[in-house]
Amino acid sequence: MVESRFGILNDLTGIRWLPGGVAAREQERGERDNRLDATLNLKEFTQIIIRCVLHYNRHHRQPGRLTQAMMNDGVEPTPIGIWRWASENELIEPNSRPDELVYLHLLPRDRATVQKGGLMFRGMHYVCAMAVEKNWFAKARSRGVWSVECWYDPNSSAHIWIHNDSKQFIRCDLRQSDTKYAGYRSDEIYDLIEAYRQKPPAHRRAELESRVDLTDVVSKIINNALAEQKQEPAPATKAEAVGNIRENRAEERFRERKTAPVPDGVRARPTDRDVGSTPKVPDSYAGPRSAQVIDMLKRIRPGHTK
Repeated sequence: MVESRFGILNDLTGIRWLPGGVAAREQERGERDNRLDATLNLKEFTQIIIRCVLHYNRHHRQPGRLTQAMMNDGVEPTPIGIWRWASENELIEPNSRPDELVYLHLLPRDRATVQKGGLMFRGMHYVCAMAVEKNWFAKARSRGVWSVECWYDPNSSAHIWIHNDSKQFIRCDLRQSDTKYAGYRSDEIYDLIEAYRQKPPAHRRAELESRVDLTDVVSKIINNALAEQKQEPAPATKAEAVGNIRENRAEERFRERKTAPVPDGVRARPTDRDVGSTPKVPDSYAGPRSAQVIDMLKRIRPGHTK
């Protein structure tokens, strides 16, 4: 029934033939694309639709819908005439609902994803008290994401709505970091985010040139390191080459700390009292008999007798 109204509107005003409309026929080769003649914005097109509906309700005659009581009262056989007569005779059952509830039920629906940062919808994050109380975001971090049904206003991205366990609408607001999107349509934000994800040709070329330069720099560093390594005497055995990795690493870190530039005032200058007061750490805590000490410790470990 609802879809048949589109045919009525098309026959009444020829909407499909408005500037920019795509006619219900195949376009022949070489003809101008009708979409290039688009003139109306969404608000102007909506005004035309409303005017068409009002014209239809006021002037479209449907005598077959009249009852004997309507004929006796001289009711005009139009949709608006029948509606007014039914309203005056209290034949229309009252169906009063809050404006906010009617508005929410008319909104389009989609799926939002519960993530650790909030309810993700079209690239934006939303939060609400119910999600915080139920620890949705902590569960999404530990167990993984899931989706929930949401209602959204295409004309504003400031809020979305979800259902609680009682099927009541709960409003979710934009996260503090995403409030800059509040004044835009959700479609605009979605298109904007998608546009930023696309790399323009200039950026792709610059990235490719930087990748080539990076590969060249890495190759030069490796070649210089190999040349320096050839000038040093090679270790005789594998054990000699890898035996002192930990000591060499510590020595390299110490050399880097000594040579690294440090801003003035970061490190305190040593006083006369501190000079010479650092105890000297011996090379081996066990002295020249370290091997014998280690052997004795192994013998008295649990499971062995002294």
